[in-house]
Amino acid sequence: MDESIKFTLDESIKFTIVVLGYETELYLPRALSSIDAQTYRNFDVICVVEESRDESLEVCRKWADRGNDCIVISRPKSGSGSLPRNYTIDHAKGSYLVFVDGDDWLEPFALQKLAGKLGEIGEVDVLSFAAFTMPDGNDSPQARRKITNFRAFDEKAIFSGLDAIRKIGRNGGAFHGYTWLNCYRTAFLRAHALYQKKGVIMEDAEWMARVLYMAKRVAYMDEPLYIYRRRQGSALAEASSRIIYNIAENFISIAIFAEQNSVPQDIAAVWANQWLSLLFWFMYAPVSSRKIADRDRREVVAALFDGQDGARIRHICRYASRMKRIGLFFVRLVRYGWQLPAKLFFRAFYYPLLKLR
Repeated sequence: MDESIKFTLDESIKFTIVVLGYETELYLPRALSSIDAQTYRNFDVICVVEESRDESLEVCRKWADRGNDCIVISRPKSGSGSLPRNYTIDHAKGSYLVFVDGDDWLEPFALQKLAGKLGEIGEVDVLSFAAFTMPDGNDSPQARRKITNFRAFDEKAIFSGLDAIRKIGRNGGAFHGYTWLNCYRTAFLRAHALYQKKGVIMEDAEWMARVLYMAKRVAYMDEPLYIYRRRQGSALAEASSRIIYNIAENFISIAIFAEQNSVPQDIAAVWANQWLSLLFWFMYAPVSSRKIADRDRREVVAALFDGQDGARIRHICRYASRMKRIGLFFVRLVRYGWQLPAKLFFRAFYYPLLKLR
């Protein structure tokens, strides 16, 4: 046991580890082995495998048959991680939920560190931590890059969900809305019916905005407890044009949530900047925009800015940064078929300026 936390470790805390196994046959053995290796043992496991073309379901069943405290759920393909995660929110036995995608894995001390922190600070709604991201096929320490939404000094305090959002906004950079970058108090998610939006990709970021907004107590650990593998065959990598439609749908959901909850202007600003960054990146960043057809850009912009939803989007975008608002001016021209001004703005000004910062 890690000597640094032995005096605060609360071994009564039970975790439910949720493993999503859709078409990850080649990667699941490492994910499941990382669960076997956990130094803290008070947990159960739910493996949810949507209909796959490989042997993902059989890998999970064989692992569960070895005597692990695990149930394996087989479900029809939904095209999103939201339905499997929503199922586990309702059925988890643990006080806290930890999510693992089937192509990623946990550090062996992850649950021990989480239990130690919870034993030290008491019950929280969300306990965030850091992770390492690495390219598929390169396990070397040099290839790992730390990702987090907070700063090292943030782990010294407990803060509200609103202050967590504000901290993320002040810290700058991209908001990492990954489900697996936090553990969650199960009863908190159930009490507020905090389920992920069905049938979309990038559901994590929209969900995390609502989760943090509703949270009363949020804490942070500045230690990488999770390894995220970036691979070509993932749902996000293969999304192409679908992704901007889903970004638009999620952005509309956030705008509706902000209106219904009278969200403060500074919180709305963080969300507007986050979602405009996502929209701009997939529509016009050099590394991603080549996958997007002009027709799809035009349809997405029309969906965002027409009708009642358009009024909500325009309202929340009022609080975005000046640079984002300038970018939005050019994006809105796309609905009239004027593609070239937006392409020139982002390629010649927006992204080159970001690199200079």
